[in-house]
Amino acid sequence: MRLSFAKNMTVIHLPYIVTLTRLASRDLDDDNLRFALKYIRDELSELLMPEYQKSYVNKKGRLQAIKGRGDADSRITWRYGQERASMTAVRIEIESSSELLPENIDDAHI
Repeated sequence: MRLSFAKNMTVIHLPYIVTLTRLASRDLDDDNLRFALKYIRDELSELLMPEYQKSYVNKKGRLQAIKGRGDADSRITWRYGQERASMTAVRIEIESSSELLPENIDDAHI
């Protein structure tokens, strides 16, 4: 996901609306849909909000990332969907909702 993100991402200003759509042969109920997409949400939030990245040294002396901190930021609205498809995949759509902000507010000062 990181490689695709780096290759395809353009500048989008805060706040974000992120839609995660699961493509699969069968549907999940709402709570299982969110659980199935949790890893992707955590990883994506790390890419969108790098200032939340934290890590620690584990018992083996290796640096270990702490995931899932950036997805709690109120400037990201998360939406979920699912569609029937012959292959299993996740479609990620990221759009700016900055047009909802007053014109005199800079996204860096939100």
